[in-house]
Amino acid sequence: MTDDDNAGTVIKLGHRDSTSSEFYTVEELAAYLNVPVQTVYQWNSVGVGPGYYRIGKYVRYRKSEVEDWLDDRRVADGYLPPATRVS
Repeated sequence: MTDDDNAGTVIKLGHRDSTSSEFYTVEELAAYLNVPVQTVYQWNSVGVGPGYYRIGKYVRYRKSEVEDWLDDRRVADGYLPPATRVS
């Protein structure tokens, strides 16, 4: 392969398409989970939501960790805890 083979090829460095990011923003996570943005911030403040990263003033959630967090909250089909069963 010669340098001429790559003529006209454009390589963008330092830019990632937001659709391919491995992280959610607070707003993206709220939209993904269909909850208000304020709920996500409340989860952060009391430590019950998915783990997050603080990058400067920004909060980000790794998509794979959000999926793990969701899997941990899955309720078995048809299962109701004894306190919520209807007699």
